[in-house]
Amino acid sequence: MTQQSLSSSSSFSRRSRPRHRAHRQGAIFIVALGVIVILTSVVLVMVQSMRTEATASANRLSMAQADAVEQAAEMWVLGQVDTNTTDAVTITTTPAEQIQVGKGYFWILSPDPTQDQTLNYGIMDEASKVNINANWAVIPEQLSLLPGMTQEIADNITAWAGVVSDPSGATTDYYQSLPEPYTAKGAPFETVEELLLIEDMTPQILFGEDLNQNGIVDASEQNSSSNGGVTLNIGNGTDTRGLINYVTCYSASATTTATGSALFNIDTISAAGTGLTRLQTILANSLSASRATAIVNQLQGRLNPRSPAPVRWDLGQFYSYSGMSAQEFGQVFDSLTSAPANTGLINVNTAPSQVLACLPGLAQGEADTIVASRVSADLTNIGWFFKAISPTEIGSVAPYITDRSSAYSADIVAVSGDGRAFKRERIVVKYTAANTPPSTIIYRKDMTSLGWPLTADIRQDLRSGHGLPILQTN
Repeated sequence: MTQQSLSSSSSFSRRSRPRHRAHRQGAIFIVALGVIVILTSVVLVMVQSMRTEATASANRLSMAQADAVEQAAEMWVLGQVDTNTTDAVTITTTPAEQIQVGKGYFWILSPDPTQDQTLNYGIMDEASKVNINANWAVIPEQLSLLPGMTQEIADNITAWAGVVSDPSGATTDYYQSLPEPYTAKGAPFETVEELLLIEDMTPQILFGEDLNQNGIVDASEQNSSSNGGVTLNIGNGTDTRGLINYVTCYSASATTTATGSALFNIDTISAAGTGLTRLQTILANSLSASRATAIVNQLQGRLNPRSPAPVRWDLGQFYSYSGMSAQEFGQVFDSLTSAPANTGLINVNTAPSQVLACLPGLAQGEADTIVASRVSADLTNIGWFFKAISPTEIGSVAPYITDRSSAYSADIVAVSGDGRAFKRERIVVKYTAANTPPSTIIYRKDMTSLGWPLTADIRQDLRSGHGLPILQTN
């Protein structure tokens, strides 16, 4: 090979080497960019995962805080019942709006019986409602007077609960004919929601337009087509929030006096003098010795001296025969009972007019007058009620009323301090003096799924960190 050709080959090699080196450097740069992109993506995914985990952790913390506030609210309700026992007036009028617990808050919702556009707060007295398990002989007729109730549904309720021996309502034959058959219970209701099993009862009748059951019918519920445009205008008055606020299955009659002593059974009175001695002592302690003697003499005049058997008077007859005034009867009323005692007595100190209108013997429209009289009355003596009605009505009404309660319900709404989470729970509390502790929760229902029942600005203020004005602390 000539020198010139060698020189040319060497020159070609020198020229080609930088070109290969440039290609290698470009490839490395591209690979580096790819690695950077991958690492960046991994970092972004990790950051997003950390952010999601932090948000989830904060939400879990808020949920735990809302749950703790709700449990504190339950303890608050139990404390109110333990402190005030059967004094339903004090328990139901104790403020229960926006009570602060730690950084969270709770409310206890209570429907206003006079209107459906303003939120109301407080513990509910179950004896302020009509008990669908009551053993009143006339309960179907009285139930039919409630807003939204019909006589057919009332008959079906009493047949289901087994409170009448010859029911006019639906029996097992009807329920067995349904696409999904079941048997008529023939026993007391255990929950109010059990009413949905009754023939002719529908969610629209039971809950009305108040879909979230917070005691008001808001704009979205008024415009909702899911309620079928139902307006409950049957029976005594109207209420677009349904029947649920006027019925219960939890109230019970008192078995002792307010001080814990046994009630006096007027069925122990007889011509032989049995029971009259103790009655005279009760009357003397509540009234005076002279009035006690006069009343006992009055009652003895009603007894048949030839019959040693005890009388069978109800409280209405006892009042009519005793010659007592309404005030005097009110002073001894809480110490008396008759056998068998009526269950599900209505507390006249707390019941709304819609429920009072169901009492046997009251004139039509008289319930509103009673509620108006109650505003300025001395509620420590049930005599105010006997003075608010006609003397001829006292005997008819007395067996079905009381001024003491032992069951209370609370619709609790609790929210965390940051507004992220809330919890809603409805409980029923039963007070029994012989138990330890005396008040216990006998029913619980989680209503969180119905949504936030208060105004949206509350949670917005909490989320923004502004907090809420302190109305009460616990």
